[in-house]
Amino acid sequence: MLLSACVSTNNVAVTEDSSARLSGKSILTSKRFKPPFSAITVGTVGFGGVGAAAMLSEGDRIVTENGIEDPATYISETILEDLTDSYQLVKVEQDFGPLNTAKPAGILSHYTNADTDLILDIQTTNWNFVYFPTDWNNYRVIYAAKLRLLDTQSKSVIAEGFCNRTPEKTDSAPSKDELLADSAFVLKSELRKGANTCISEFRSKVLRLPAKPLADLEPPAPKTDTASLNPTHVVSGAEQLDTVPSAAPTNHPQLVAGLRSGSSTEMRRSAIEVGQQKIYTDEGLFLASLDVLKSAETRDIGKDEKVLIDGLAWLALNLGHSKDERARPVLTRIGANTNLPKKVRNHAIHGIKILDGLVEK
Repeated sequence: MLLSACVSTNNVAVTEDSSARLSGKSILTSKRFKPPFSAITVGTVGFGGVGAAAMLSEGDRIVTENGIEDPATYISETILEDLTDSYQLVKVEQDFGPLNTAKPAGILSHYTNADTDLILDIQTTNWNFVYFPTDWNNYRVIYAAKLRLLDTQSKSVIAEGFCNRTPEKTDSAPSKDELLADSAFVLKSELRKGANTCISEFRSKVLRLPAKPLADLEPPAPKTDTASLNPTHVVSGAEQLDTVPSAAPTNHPQLVAGLRSGSSTEMRRSAIEVGQQKIYTDEGLFLASLDVLKSAETRDIGKDEKVLIDGLAWLALNLGHSKDERARPVLTRIGANTNLPKKVRNHAIHGIKILDGLVEK
């Protein structure tokens, strides 16, 4: 189950003929949605769909609160530089939005209007942390990725490769707390090692590129007594709510007052007005909306409170439109909270899809 997303593929290396024809070509790198990260603990295994949802929800929280990037971006940037240096390729800077297919035909179709000869597509196919079968207190970080280099003129795959790093059990295997300490430095470091493993394999087995040194992540700077003095400290959504004054700068103080009034009618009116005017980037409104939804998690909302439910649903959608990652942990919890009305939960889930760029509205 843990490795089901890592189905092996045969490496298809660049041929001498293909290599000779690469020189001077233009190349574009694909962009993809960040894939779901699984945090597999003893407590989430064995509960079927509920357990799987818990793994993804916890993984999403960890990735968001610690600012963890998809390693595929780093791999893509590194391989692009390798190819550019080796074949004097010309980089193409065009944005066609995130790619959402694994099939070569779908990739080529997505970039039909791109002015490029080549497409480099790197996709994370699996990333998670999981306890060892014989040691439930310590964990390993698994990473897998796939590479494709496609020719837009011949509509063909020039090269294709798959990589996977699954560490063996060692005495230094980290606990979950150690993985997540210091803004999840050990987790980030293990993901970087996985990415470096993939880069090395793609270079040698697929693209026939020379080996080059690859650096691991630098350890974080020593902590200070005050988190705010540490420039490497990643502030979570919850911390933002605790540290940012409730009177955050805003151009719409009356709407903020309506949201914070405790009146269902005023809340709904303000939330709908925010939505109609598309006010997604106002800091004061954003923080007020987070406050209201956070309080909803602990509030007993009756089915007959339609006005309040409508207001909360509008706020969930607007937080998604804000494209602010501080909204993600709150929306994730709202969407999974079965004590809340279905309409609010559905709008929170839709808000996350908006945040991820899966839907526009």
